[in-house]
Amino acid sequence: MKTIIIALSVVFVIAVISDAKAEWMFINEAEIAAEWTGGSLETDAEFIKQGEGSIKWEHAINTGVRTSAIPTDWSEYTHFSMSIYSEKITNSEFVAIIESPNGAVDGMDYWKIAINPDINNRIKIDWEGSWQDFRDIPFADMAVVRQPLGFDQITQVSFSATWDNWIPDPDAVLYIDDMYVTDGTPRPEIDGVDLRAVNIETALATTWGKLKMIY
Repeated sequence: MKTIIIALSVVFVIAVISDAKAEWMFINEAEIAAEWTGGSLETDAEFIKQGEGSIKWEHAINTGVRTSAIPTDWSEYTHFSMSIYSEKITNSEFVAIIESPNGAVDGMDYWKIAINPDINNRIKIDWEGSWQDFRDIPFADMAVVRQPLGFDQITQVSFSATWDNWIPDPDAVLYIDDMYVTDGTPRPEIDGVDLRAVNIETALATTWGKLKMIY
């Protein structure tokens, strides 16, 4: 009998974990330098939003950073989030885009992440010494450029400080972390916690409570 209960409990844990993770999905955890072009891995806790690292972007060294180490199908989700730390205020700007190339048309096909419509969705570096959390940005609000194939065919997330021939500020240093998408349900905000474990721990705690009731 106990064997059956344990087996059912394992199934229950798997089901709970699956359900808990369905509401959101990491795009990139910013913990592996090789997954990024133009950035370096930062492991100082001051510059980490979650997990074990962030991607450091020094504009004096690289005018852009990008990653293709991402899930390609975002079609079950509707909102995008990310966190960016700025070392100093430079008032320079950059853009963040989500790429979905369409070979049938010329030029890049992408969505520009909607941050500030008043300045053409550019991001102005007007904060310092802290994280700026860009949370729950609807896909529907993003500017569509040309003909991206769809949110089920994403190839890359890119950041550029030379969009439209801008001149990047060499003093700008940013840290990118905690990129994820949700189905519209806000994800819990827990600074400094490895969120890969949050849902699992919740599931295990729930299961343990049920097992104690059974026994």
